[in-house]
Amino acid sequence: MKKNTTKKLNFLNLIICFIWMGALIYICFINPMPNSLLYNIIRLLFVLNGLLCIQRYYKNKDMQKKQKEIIQEIDFSKIHLLEIANPEILDFIDKCQEEFLTNLKHIEKSTIIINMNNQYLLEYDKNLQIISSYGIDAYHKAACLSVALLESIGTFFIYSVNLIDSCTCTTNYNASFALYTAMKMCGIYDINSVTKEAILPYSDYIASIMEIFYKTPKEDLEKNLHFFATKLENIYNELISY
Repeated sequence: MKKNTTKKLNFLNLIICFIWMGALIYICFINPMPNSLLYNIIRLLFVLNGLLCIQRYYKNKDMQKKQKEIIQEIDFSKIHLLEIANPEILDFIDKCQEEFLTNLKHIEKSTIIINMNNQYLLEYDKNLQIISSYGIDAYHKAACLSVALLESIGTFFIYSVNLIDSCTCTTNYNASFALYTAMKMCGIYDINSVTKEAILPYSDYIASIMEIFYKTPKEDLEKNLHFFATKLENIYNELISY
């Protein structure tokens, strides 16, 4: 809310600058005032006000830039602390990356760009705190991690010339990777008695559940994360009973 208010104020300030400059052009060139001391003072006041508006506009922009830099520095320090506190999550994500790329099909002549960074740890930690009242088990951790990955910058971009009629195509696998990590952390892919074909319908079902995080407000995040964790547990129990 504060961010939107600041943007509106900056926009308003810019509009005022244009109005002042337009008025100055009008009284100097379009309909010039008489060349007397009084009118020259009026012209000077218009110029000074216009310059002050411009100076205030750029000062606000500089302040916003500095605030962003401070926030980024704070975020990087938080990420570093979370990296130290969650080495098992970093190892898990690294292993999932390798397995996920190995299992992808039809990318033999593709260029894979991995833009993964550890910013997802911020969302992961925040999600864990939100659902801490439910107790943190593997299913709640899986829900928190996959949703954090879903919203993070880190992702896989695959440039391919094979996907659609030999045309260059870019595919973003971020959502698919988030789904993969959720099922992997729950142990669904490690059930020996269950084939990948048997898991596939459940993958589609989990993917449909994950869509709620795009469509529902942040206020419902706690309820949705717990619902997601519960469904992951139900699916695991159902598959293991095969």
